[in-house]
Amino acid sequence: MKQNVSDETLITALATGDEQAFEQLYLRYKSQLFFFLKVRCADPVLVNDIFQETWETVFRSVGRYTHRGQFRAWLYSIARSRLIDHYRRNKRHANQFEIDDDQSELADTNAIDPETQAELFGQTDLLLNYIEMLPESQKEALSLYVVGLTLTEIAEITATNRETVKSRIRYAKTRLLHAMQEATCLK
Repeated sequence: MKQNVSDETLITALATGDEQAFEQLYLRYKSQLFFFLKVRCADPVLVNDIFQETWETVFRSVGRYTHRGQFRAWLYSIARSRLIDHYRRNKRHANQFEIDDDQSELADTNAIDPETQAELFGQTDLLLNYIEMLPESQKEALSLYVVGLTLTEIAEITATNRETVKSRIRYAKTRLLHAMQEATCLK
């Protein structure tokens, strides 16, 4: 099967039992999905478990995929649901998925974005630590945005509206930018 085949074509092929189609989807999205889960969860064992469960669910549920939206939005919805289910089952971090309504006054984010800032200063690990400290709603929106989902797709996955997603990403970028600038000034 060709490498430039659309996700929908691969899903259709997978539904008929084509294992190469699954392999291509896996290779196409494994890094982005792993990053999304890693940002959302600090436990590497749990990240690996949820990662596996997500791909198993895709494989088992491919016949129920409706092609209403993009495959990647469906994939991230599955991963998000698996992670939330885990926390609910274990009653740990139960409120970390609540919406952060207590937003502070934040500055404009038209300056350099935090990811670029981190690359410039070689502080990727530091950036990941700051991301971990973000409110869950901002961390989730930012991690989905960074892996390439659109605001509309993120809104669909998180069951919020587009403007809320846009605000969460802006607040997250601003908080990260301030944290990175502060860290740079302290050196």
